[in-house]
Amino acid sequence: MGRILDHMGACLDSEIKIVILSISVFAGILLQMLASALSNNGWLLILTMILLYVLLPMPLIFLSGSGWVGAARFWTGLLLVGNIAIPTILKHADVIGWGSLAMVLSSFFIFILAILYTIKLNYEDDEYTRF
Repeated sequence: MGRILDHMGACLDSEIKIVILSISVFAGILLQMLASALSNNGWLLILTMILLYVLLPMPLIFLSGSGWVGAARFWTGLLLVGNIAIPTILKHADVIGWGSLAMVLSSFFIFILAILYTIKLNYEDDEYTRF
C-alpha cells in the first residue's frame, strides 16, 4: 500500500510541475499580447513572436546533430540578443512605450525561466531512467 501511495504522490507532483510550466508559458504569451495592445502596434507582437517561437529553435533543431554545434550556439545566442534588442530599439525610436518594453522583456525572461525549468525536469526524469 505504501508503494502505491508513493507512486500516486510522484504522479501528482509531476502533474503539478507541468501545470506550473504551462501557466508560465501562458503568462509569457499574455504579456506579449498585452504589450502589443498597450503600444497599439502590431509589429512588436509579430517580431517578438516570430523570433521567440519560430526562429529561436531552428539552429538547435537543424545544426545540433551535425558538426555545426558551434554555429548552432552562435545563431541561437544571436537570436536571443535580437529578442531583447528589437523591443529596446523600438522603445528608443519611440514606437513603443516603457510599459510595453517592460512587458515584452518580462515575457522573455518568463520564457527563459520556463525553458530552464523544463531542462531541470528532464534531468530529474533522467535519474530514474538510467538503469
